[in-house]
Amino acid sequence: MASIFTHLYIGKRFIEQDKRRKPSPQFYLGCILPDSVNAHGFAERDARWAAHLRSADIQEWYENNRRFYRQHTGTVDENLLLGFVLHNVTDAALDEYLLRKPQHGIYKNSTPPLDAWWHDEVAPALQQAVPDTLNGLSLDNVKLGIEYVLYEEQPLIPEGSGLEEYIPMVETLSSTVCRIVNEFAL
Repeated sequence: MASIFTHLYIGKRFIEQDKRRKPSPQFYLGCILPDSVNAHGFAERDARWAAHLRSADIQEWYENNRRFYRQHTGTVDENLLLGFVLHNVTDAALDEYLLRKPQHGIYKNSTPPLDAWWHDEVAPALQQAVPDTLNGLSLDNVKLGIEYVLYEEQPLIPEGSGLEEYIPMVETLSSTVCRIVNEFAL
């Protein structure tokens, strides 16, 4: 699974690439929502998989999120829902990428540098997010997750040549995720 900051960065990239959408606090909350299952420590496999609509088959994982998105459109906050499926599709796309390029597994928990994208846009938006939940996730865990990301999470930024390899990987991942999510979220 991607790091929480990678999820937020790809969320920001998605908003930049899709001019029909505007950044919102609830969208960025959705981008971290599935990982709230881990608010009290790394959750059991079944709980993590359920929170992420995960399947061992990556294509089925994508389909689970497409179906979830379509089933919940119009019944929950659209921005929260979009961020939620974007998070899950990012994890699936990263797993798919690492199957093709396993030597890059070291970057699975890495994050992009936290510069203006984080400080000027994403963190302030996340601070304004109204705690909400989807897919049976605990509201208390969501609240803890927001606090953790904003005030405790420490980014793991690759150094030297690692960063030079990581950034293109994230850009490739971002393009893949944007294409897949736009296929079912139009």
